[in-house]
Amino acid sequence: MGAPTSTTGTAAPGRVARRGAMLVVLCAGMFLVLLDVTIVNVALPGIGRALGTRLPGLQGMVDGYAVAIAGLLLGGGALGDRVGHRRLTLGGSGCSGRRRRRAGRRRARPR
Repeated sequence: MGAPTSTTGTAAPGRVARRGAMLVVLCAGMFLVLLDVTIVNVALPGIGRALGTRLPGLQGMVDGYAVAIAGLLLGGGALGDRVGHRRLTLGGSGCSGRRRRRAGRRRARPR
């Protein structure tokens, strides 16, 4: 006798769509983290010139940025355990989007 198998073998369509939507939201969040790290790395030569620092100082800046992101991720995980990961993810994505839109409008205004 073999192991029992399910009759349909597939998940409910609503559940699959919800999982797909959550995957898209999480991928978008990861993209924004990677975008921020890329911006920091692209800005390093200008930062180094402005502050008059060499490679070890720049490495310290990148490491400090990575530590700050890691600390926020740990805190976010703990907060997600308390208030719900879905609510926290959607709320954080909404706040980040509003902040970026506001920053884009501020740059677009003539001074």
